[in-house]
Amino acid sequence: MNKKSLTRFLPIQAPILEQTNDEHYQYHEYRPSVNLASYVACYWTVHFDGKSIKPHRIVPDGCVDLIFDLANPTTSHAFLSGLMTDYALLSFHSPIKSFGVRFYSDSVSRLMRIPVSELTRDVSIHDLWGSRSQEIIDAMAEASSVQEQIELIEGKLRERIDGLSYKPESLFEKSMVHLLSCRGVISIKELAAIEHYSERTIRRAFKDELGVSPKEMIELVRFQFLLQELSSGGAQLINIAGTYGYYDQSHLTNQFKRYYGMAPSHVLENRTST
Repeated sequence: MNKKSLTRFLPIQAPILEQTNDEHYQYHEYRPSVNLASYVACYWTVHFDGKSIKPHRIVPDGCVDLIFDLANPTTSHAFLSGLMTDYALLSFHSPIKSFGVRFYSDSVSRLMRIPVSELTRDVSIHDLWGSRSQEIIDAMAEASSVQEQIELIEGKLRERIDGLSYKPESLFEKSMVHLLSCRGVISIKELAAIEHYSERTIRRAFKDELGVSPKEMIELVRFQFLLQELSSGGAQLINIAGTYGYYDQSHLTNQFKRYYGMAPSHVLENRTST
């Protein structure tokens, strides 16, 4: 089993579920090209004109984002934001124009050459890509369309992929393959047995690479697969709880509220009414 054979999950963010007809605010996602699909979950854009106050919810998705802040051409900048383990509810009250690259957390360190565990704060693109980074920021700010921005960033990412040397999969990477293939319904004990390592070694591998425990990542991945299934409208909460390893519907609801900030029933009601 390897990454190339793995069917990736597509992280779901709150604005996709909470789509509203708001002339002042737009959030969109775009799929990467095939040869980048094992690294990039999606590209995304947020545009807000600042003429009102808009809440913007972000939920943990097991990913790391490279964010270009392009609202002001004279102060445009970009930074890499680390792994989230709790939801955030922002309040937009000034113009926002952002372009983001959502990386899978088990692949981003190879492209960016920095472990996710070191992203305890936002890291400037200048610290990652050096002197040429300003050229990229300026080109992204001057691009005439989102498609042009995607082509620019994909060109840069392909350059970095072409420069990568062969490296055998690490224990962390192999563990992530199993975790994802099981849709997050797996224990640390089972991961350790599959890889023939101790649970302590598995925990250390995740801590060194991501800065979080395997238990946290298991719960994040399970939450995202659950969110994907609920968003499709083809399943009932009471039927899903057991499928995803929750003791009962109450356990599912409590975990969901931790990552989303609202009960799943409330999210689904809002989705149905939009």
